[in-house]
Amino acid sequence: MHLGEMTMLLPMEPDRVEEFWQSFRDETESDDLDHFLAWLYEHRHVGSETFRALHGHGQLSLVTLDELLQGDDDDDLDDRFTTLGVLGKGAMGLVHIARERDLRRKVALKVLLEQHANNEDIVRRFFREVQITAWLDHPNIVPVYSLEVDDDGAPACAMKLIQGITLRKWLQEAGDLADAGTMDDAHGLTARLDIFLKICDAIAYSHSKGILHRDLKPSNVMIGPFGEVYVMDWGIARPLRFDDGEQPDDLRPVLGPFEGGEDDAGIFATQYGTVVGTPHYMSPEQAQGRTDLEGRSDLYSLGLILHELITLEPAIAAESVEDALDEAALGKLGPLTWPEPTGAVPPELAAVVGGATALEPEDRYPGVADLAEDLRRYLRGEAVRVSPDTAMQALVRWVGRNREKTVALLAVGLVLILGIATYGLIHERQAVAEAQAREEALGAALTDVATRAATIDREFLRYEGLLEGLAASAMQALNGPDPSDIAVLLDDDFADPDRAPADLAHSDRFGKPVSTSTAVQVLAPGVDRAAVAPHLRRMASIGPGFGPMVVRSDPTVTNVLTGDEIRARVTGEGVPVVWAYVATEEGVHTAWPGKAGYPDGYDPRQRPWYQLAANEFGPRCGNPYLDSQGQGLLLPCALSMFDREQAFRGVAGIDLTFDTIVDRLLELDRPGVRESFLLDEQARVIIRSGYQEQTPPVDPSGKLAPPRFDSADAVDSMLDGGSGYVETADGTLIAWYRLSALGWFYVVEADAGGLLAGRAHDG
Repeated sequence: MHLGEMTMLLPMEPDRVEEFWQSFRDETESDDLDHFLAWLYEHRHVGSETFRALHGHGQLSLVTLDELLQGDDDDDLDDRFTTLGVLGKGAMGLVHIARERDLRRKVALKVLLEQHANNEDIVRRFFREVQITAWLDHPNIVPVYSLEVDDDGAPACAMKLIQGITLRKWLQEAGDLADAGTMDDAHGLTARLDIFLKICDAIAYSHSKGILHRDLKPSNVMIGPFGEVYVMDWGIARPLRFDDGEQPDDLRPVLGPFEGGEDDAGIFATQYGTVVGTPHYMSPEQAQGRTDLEGRSDLYSLGLILHELITLEPAIAAESVEDALDEAALGKLGPLTWPEPTGAVPPELAAVVGGATALEPEDRYPGVADLAEDLRRYLRGEAVRVSPDTAMQALVRWVGRNREKTVALLAVGLVLILGIATYGLIHERQAVAEAQAREEALGAALTDVATRAATIDREFLRYEGLLEGLAASAMQALNGPDPSDIAVLLDDDFADPDRAPADLAHSDRFGKPVSTSTAVQVLAPGVDRAAVAPHLRRMASIGPGFGPMVVRSDPTVTNVLTGDEIRARVTGEGVPVVWAYVATEEGVHTAWPGKAGYPDGYDPRQRPWYQLAANEFGPRCGNPYLDSQGQGLLLPCALSMFDREQAFRGVAGIDLTFDTIVDRLLELDRPGVRESFLLDEQARVIIRSGYQEQTPPVDPSGKLAPPRFDSADAVDSMLDGGSGYVETADGTLIAWYRLSALGWFYVVEADAGGLLAGRAHDG
């Protein structure tokens, strides 16, 4: 960000900005805009929200490898992070906005307060919070980048800097709009419930991983400018289950009874002592000081948040901590009323709140996912499971959703009422039941599609992360010293038994001998080996890192594997990544697993994966092609590498087999499903499950010639929005979901009758 852009963004007159800029330069002799913004914040010329928001602007600034190499592994925290201002202070630590030296990104740097550095209990809590948050890999949980320790041994952690405001602040805005009678769609009930469902998704995930949050409240949720929702502050989270003999340590006083915690000050602050948490958002059992808490305790807190999202007032409005604890322990809540004079809260919505906030845990929803599903049913206009419809309610609900059909049925009924009244009543009841069952099945089927799409998204994000690590390793090697003692094995060496790696052996999966210990190198036509010898050695040095990287593409691999274990996994059942490689502009190709057999004249720079990413920023997937090494159709994901002058140096890439994507990710195992697809941003068919039974269209170079998806109605709707479905005249249901990692679409084509009948039967 340059000064002119900052001037436009700052909430003050340009002349005032110039005046402050000159004062800053005179005082500090610095031209650093980040420090200027910190100076404005320190002198209270801008508030905390402006301070946070402006650090989210600006252009990418790339660090060079030379600058990285100048750093010392023993650098302390101050060397690697430049703090730019304090975002907040809590009972345990300070949260700074900081600039990371090596990657030049802005982060939230949480540092334990100096006075607690020797407090074993607090240090243990801090480490536990960081490890739990880092382990919970979910789109609605703030990512942790690194765990740090300063020179004095005090812990710190770097996390994603979240732009936006807390849910508490957002609710205050909604309340102000309601009071003024100017409520907008962005703060309306549907928007509020959408936020709540994202919170539920995060907590359902954490519970599935065995982690209880215990401090859910609006000030621990961040709302981003593009609809992002993050559940924050896992400082008092703990496992739902303990190993034999292990006991929770929550009842030991930590900061003394009821000292303030790490959020907004006052009655909504986190409390430590005989109870742990925030009294206004505790479950009864938590407020009673019980330690045998389980997932329904968090679920109760979610119910309190839902109550507040509906009413725009806290469910427990006590003015003191002690009174709040008493009310929480007894399960006493305020009235559930609309914030505007628009009638009573619908009984279905009230029933959902009641199902989450029952006094006894066994009377609540079984889990957070059940709460979320009932709320989604309410939003779809369906009966909620916690309060099933009577026959008359079901009829009224069906009539409300089918007004035109109702009018037609009434007209027919008036004509035939004398002759077939009894038959008509039976038929109508059957139609109501069938319509309701069909709508329930449709909602469940679309949920299946969304769930599968989320899995695909998560896995492609995993692949992109591995790819970025491979590119970084390659650039470090290219710019590092010449490892003169490392062996270089070209394609010809792998074909010679006397020079081939010791582990080169036939693999049925690859259909040829491969080595998982050594990468192979190939020179493009016209490249002189002697001229690029140092280059070859540098690239050969990254060979040992390929195997551990590739096996991490399989989410079931959770521990470090030995060399033999890597070979067994890769050449046996296989992992999603089949080839990994780096090719440079000089025409040096380094690939894993190592093997012979590259065709004469092989030039990596002419391959589809290289051309996909060359001179582009960011990971790219696409350009499927027929593998020259016999692995069938492959989907490459590739990433360009640039040096300190932004000169293009080459491409790092990984290949995924179509079979792997179809078997592991694409297919939706439901009755009625005919085929599943991945479409690119232009709605062209990149992968379809049917490619396992048919020969896909490829051009003479072996590159897939992707056809456009053959449903015009679906394509038009797809390109206009993110997700949806259409039903065609021939009874085909086409449902799709946009993938954020790729910008592509996951599409399922099914026989509507079979799919919905199957889902209704499953339900």
